[in-house]
Parts: sequence; structure tokens; C-alpha cells
Amino acid sequence: MTRTRPPRCARSTTTTRSPTTGATSATTSSSTRRGRSTRAWGDIGYHFLVDEKGEIYEGRYSGEGDTPAHDADGKVVTAFHVGGFNSGNLGISLLGNLTDQGPTAAARDALTRLVKSLIDFHKVDPEARITYTNPLNGTKKEVYQISGHRDWMATECPGGAMYAELGALRKAVAGTG
Repeated sequence: MTRTRPPRCARSTTTTRSPTTGATSATTSSSTRRGRSTRAWGDIGYHFLVDEKGEIYEGRYSGEGDTPAHDADGKVVTAFHVGGFNSGNLGISLLGNLTDQGPTAAARDALTRLVKSLIDFHKVDPEARITYTNPLNGTKKEVYQISGHRDWMATECPGGAMYAELGALRKAVAGTG
């Protein structure tokens, strides 16, 4: 992955928030502008974005260190992808409508490589269920190490088709599937 900022039209995705919208580049760009102006967000809420061609983009800027999405000490930079559970949590957005069909083969392969590199970096079990504890306020949540947005809050994200693939993603990252 190169540390390339995504083109302006790919800086955010509404499909991760509302997978049934079938968002286009124009709506994703519009969503980013709306979030920045009405919600005072300074950047996109996700650490990484993966497009349908399998290109991986750095989302939330984390500085010029060697590891995107991490600070100089190797800790995950706080983003804004899952309210109340952002600290110590890493967010990846797949661009596209993943309600009725899964990601393209290129996007799936890129996602698998990205998640594997992050799992290896943090030395965690990709198939484990964990008790996430927010390091700032102690809030706890039972989730899989690799989980979907809907595991954290009430939303359709990441879309039914993608959510159904999370078990296979865990196995692929673990090398057991």
C-alpha cells in the first residue's frame, strides 16, 4: 500500500453508513463535505478505504510515520467510525453497495491483505471473540476481533452480503480458510 491520499471523490463513503443507498462518487464527496461542515469533522472517520479495484487509501491522517493509522509509538490513531468505541479501534471502509452482493474479488483480496498486515502488526487472533474495553472511559463490548459496524451500533453496515463474509475474512486472515 502506498500512502496516497484518495482522490477527493473517494474520501468518504455513505454506503458504509447506509449500504442500501448505492452511493456514487458524487454522494461520497458530498457526504465528506457535509461531515466536515455540519459535524466539524476535520477528516474522514475511517483509517483506511478500499475501492472496488482493490486500491487501499489511507483515510484518517496519522502523520508521516512508517505505519499508516498509527502514531509514532505504534498506537492506533483515534478516528470517528463507530461512536463511543473509537479509541483503540481501527476502521476500514469498503467503497460500494454491499447489501446484495459482496465486494469485488480485487477489493476482497486487498481487504484480506490489509487486515492480515494489521493483525500481524498488533499480534492478535483474527478469529477470537474479545471484550473490547474503551481505554478512555472503560465501556465494554463483546465482539469478534474482526467485526462489522453493526456489531458496534444499530446500523445495516457493512451491508448484508459483506456481513455474511466476515467469517470467511477471519479465516482467510488466520490462514485457516
